[in-house]
Parts: sequence; structure tokens; C-alpha cells
Amino acid sequence: MNIGVIGAGKIGSILVKNFTRLGHHVSVANKQDVNSLRKLCHATGAQAVTLSEVCQNVEFLFLCVPLVAIPEIARSLKPSLTFSTIVVDTGNYFPPRDGRIEEIEQGQVESVWVAQQIDHPVLKAFNSIIDYYLENGGLPPDSPDRLSLPVSGDSAEAKNKLLHLIAALGFDGFDAGSLKESWRQQMGTPIYCTNLTRSQAIQAIKNANRENSISLREIRTKKLLESSPRTPEEVLKMTRELQGITNK
Repeated sequence: MNIGVIGAGKIGSILVKNFTRLGHHVSVANKQDVNSLRKLCHATGAQAVTLSEVCQNVEFLFLCVPLVAIPEIARSLKPSLTFSTIVVDTGNYFPPRDGRIEEIEQGQVESVWVAQQIDHPVLKAFNSIIDYYLENGGLPPDSPDRLSLPVSGDSAEAKNKLLHLIAALGFDGFDAGSLKESWRQQMGTPIYCTNLTRSQAIQAIKNANRENSISLREIRTKKLLESSPRTPEEVLKMTRELQGITNK
């Protein structure tokens, strides 16, 4: 399968490594010169391309960039992005990094805003797991502790294709509803960075409260900024405690 990835930060680099490990042909781009991707491509076998090239002839395109970068990236993508490409938004709104995005502050769902910026349908996935566990937490299908990842979007066919890809990475993906409902997996919700199994994750999606999630997002952000850096285990423990999760 041909896969494109925009962004070579933590999540983008992990997806590039995991997809190439599975034998997929991966093209990766970022806002900088392609030479900045040389180390990642040498280590994985991925191909460094420009933003205008990354969505050509790919089945999936993963957006792994801060939301603040989306409008600029959209200008490069629109001329060559075709409707058949499944675009996956992996990002989260993080005001200390992204600044104030007025539409989101006024209540627009993050990935709905992304879809409008790029003028293309998107799925929401891979935004609800700490990068360390995305890289190291995959388990065989029958494992009782296999972590579950939500996928939101408006195309059942596209979601099913992504769910198969998630399963190949060692995670138990599930359909979490429409793109408008993807706020249920945003920062501050019960499923966000809490490492849940399938039954727990499905219940967490149902239990999500939008008003509470915004408040918890702000508390989590404050704690991270006050105590950074933290280990993945400490971040997981802190996030689970904010949601009142005290056991596995």
C-alpha cells in the first residue's frame, strides 16, 4: 500500500517506522526541506518528498502536524489531493503551541475544522494515545491488555480500511462515530491517553462530556507545562487520575 505522512515529529515518525515495518511504501514530507528527513528515511526506507508530492498516488495521507500548521499545508495539498485519498487527522488542539484558533474556541470540533481547511473529508485517529505507547504498545489480537484506538469519520468504508491498518499495528481499533462526534476522543476526554482496552474504550466514548473535557484539557495542559518533562508512565498516571481511573 502507498501511504503518505506529513510531519516527522513524534507521532509522524512512529507511523513512518511502523508502516514501513509492515511493508508499505511510505512517502514523508514536512514544512522544511526534504534534506531534514534524511535520517528518518535512511532508518526506515521511507521516501522524502515535498508537500505537493506527498499525496500523489497514496491510499492514506496522515496529517501529523500541529493544528497551527494546517492552513499553510492546505495550500500545498489542494491542487493534488484527490477525493479517493483517505486523509487521517492525528492532531490535537494545544493552545500553548497552536495559539488561539477562534473557530475551535467557539465550539467547532477540531477535525471538522481541519476538514474545512483542506477542503477534504478526514478521519480522526491516533490522536488519543501517548507516542511511547503507539511505538511500543502493540500486542497480538488475543491479548487481554491490547489497547484500543477510536476512529471517527463519516465514511464507513474509509473507517473500515483504517481499522484494518490499526489492527496490523497491534491495536484494537473501533468505530467511534461521525466526525462531528470526534470531540469524544479529544484532549480531556476519558479515552484520551488513558490506555484502555476495547470494552473500556467504547464505554469511555459514551461517557465523554464535552464541557468537562475542555476543563480537564486545561488542567492537564497546566500540569504538563508545570512539570515537563515527564516520563510516559508519569503522563499516563496523571491523565488516568484526572479521569478518575485508578486501575487497569
